[in-house]
Amino acid sequence: MKNDWLKYGLGAVAAGMLCSLAACIKENVQTGNATVTLLFSTRGTTSVASEESPTRGNEQMRSLRVILADGQGNIRYNVRSDVDPDDREKRIVFGELVTAAEGTTDFSLYAIANERTFADAGELDGKDINLRALEDKVLGEAEYQAINTGGYDGSDMEGRRLPQARKQTLRVTPGQDNTAIVPLDFSTAKITVTFHNRTGNPTEIRNLKVTGMKASQGYLFDKDDALPAGTSYDDLNFRSYLNIEKDATREEVLYVYPGQNQEGYVLEADFGNTAQRLPLTDNGKLLTTLPRGKWLRISINLLQTSVEIRPEIKWEVVDWKDETVEVPTFE
Repeated sequence: MKNDWLKYGLGAVAAGMLCSLAACIKENVQTGNATVTLLFSTRGTTSVASEESPTRGNEQMRSLRVILADGQGNIRYNVRSDVDPDDREKRIVFGELVTAAEGTTDFSLYAIANERTFADAGELDGKDINLRALEDKVLGEAEYQAINTGGYDGSDMEGRRLPQARKQTLRVTPGQDNTAIVPLDFSTAKITVTFHNRTGNPTEIRNLKVTGMKASQGYLFDKDDALPAGTSYDDLNFRSYLNIEKDATREEVLYVYPGQNQEGYVLEADFGNTAQRLPLTDNGKLLTTLPRGKWLRISINLLQTSVEIRPEIKWEVVDWKDETVEVPTFE
């Protein structure tokens, strides 16, 4: 009996020592606090649709979601904010962010603008969402149709705006006011075709398209220009019929997922009664790829010969930035 008591007593003492040690270890974990100020800038060019750019209002950031996760993938913050029509940037401050006591702590930042184009209301709320699935999110045909109808007819653009996204690492130092600028990137590329009618008469254009330019899908977040598995390509079809008045200028706009066509892109259309092919070449080299965040600007001068309409084409690929850029002309 005495030995049993001794064994129990020693066991209890040992257990107590372990509990005390564990408590001591827990109490000695040191943490710090930091304030993080983030400035998110949109790539949209203007907040107002216009005759010159009928879909440009579609590019505006009108909502912003910011998700902040620690190194273990635990979501610390998940907030969504509306953005005023005239704002080109949004400032968000995270206070009392728990970090390591010394040195720096890395956090993963996910920023998304205009989520309603691909997600239902409230779908991305909370701290239990799957970050890997979000990072690998693929946009498809439904989103393509949505972003290419918003703004043409002045209809409500909720659920039709272009998604913008950015993932980056935030390195936070405790006891300091940490700041970071986060420029959001479009998940698509942009194509504009601008016609200048110099024929002296109204001109009809039918079946306008760019061969092999429409990718079937694209990632929401940039993955170093990688394309989703199984991506296929089709012709990029604009409106099937255009009537351009005498001496008028008209612009057509479409947004596409990034892609590539090793045979080279060719603009095709029926100008009047004549079908013509206009390869997009630069010094004899065909354009074969259009990455996300790029703007393919095509300008076509319509001239009248004795027998047919003769289109002259100029084009360039530029960064799709927030500055207003003039379309290349023939002057």
